[in-house]
Amino acid sequence: YQEQTSITAQWVNDWKNDSRLSECMNHVQLNNWVNVMENDNNELNRVYLERVKQESELPDYNIIDLRKEMISVYRQMVQHVEAHAVISGHKEFETFIGQVNVLIEKYNKLVKPAKKDDEPVAQS
Repeated sequence: YQEQTSITAQWVNDWKNDSRLSECMNHVQLNNWVNVMENDNNELNRVYLERVKQESELPDYNIIDLRKEMISVYRQMVQHVEAHAVISGHKEFETFIGQVNVLIEKYNKLVKPAKKDDEPVAQS
């Protein structure tokens, strides 16, 4: 984006400051269009720089560590749900566990072709 906004800013600068180009713009009545282009380009650049600033302020995540933590939390959740199923005896838990297992199976089929041998795959 920076290269594009820089080029556009240079065009606008040339159109406004080069007397020959400026006369041509006046003649074909494109001054309003140039002003709109300049404003839009400046706004695009402002938004782009704001996004760059926001991205630079994001914490640096380690995906492998996050995945390990997520797997650990997932396993704790599974144990919690299974404990509730045993204690309460409600059929809803069995249904829920069955649905989760089907989703895991579908997920693993999607991930397996792209997965490396050392990557963990979700398990119930």
